[in-house]
Amino acid sequence: MTRRRSGESLRHETAESENHRKHAWEIMAKSSGGETSFIDVVRRRINDESPELDAEATGVLFNLARASNIAIADLDSTVWRSFGVSYAGYRVLFVVWAAGPLEPRTIARLSSVSRASISSVINTLERDGYVERRRESEDRRLVTVDLTDKGRQLWHDSFALHNAREREWLSSLTGDEREQLTTLLEKLIQGRPRDHEQ
Repeated sequence: MTRRRSGESLRHETAESENHRKHAWEIMAKSSGGETSFIDVVRRRINDESPELDAEATGVLFNLARASNIAIADLDSTVWRSFGVSYAGYRVLFVVWAAGPLEPRTIARLSSVSRASISSVINTLERDGYVERRRESEDRRLVTVDLTDKGRQLWHDSFALHNAREREWLSSLTGDEREQLTTLLEKLIQGRPRDHEQ
């Protein structure tokens, strides 16, 4: 049977919640634009209510996802949209440009485009003339994807602009910090849970 909380208990919880919100706003008001310290609010809330949980793990993954989402949206709007290509399309172009003709499943893995979406992304790029599918094996079942001349031209026309935006993103980091961040991100990717991967 579910116990009903008393009015006094509910009032106590409401007061605690109000105090927490007030403290959260005080923390965020001290930060630049109210953004830097939001994760401090999250950590404090977790530690106050569920101290057995790992607040640092939440903070790292929250900031990682947030930075990734903001960067992708920025690059999509400032660079790739003007070329009529989605950011997912850019990642496919980048992988094929860097590694040569590849199977779609390999492109999906290297570009972090889901296997469910990769066919649609490649279809769009092929429709627009930027990539082509080739059947390489004797039985013609092995399909690889490569850039067309138009795709290579797009790459040369766009990547300098893309790279300039990347440099703007990293302008607040020193060379050593960039190298350290790259190393840590690669370590995180290599050590990720793989139980859901096929």
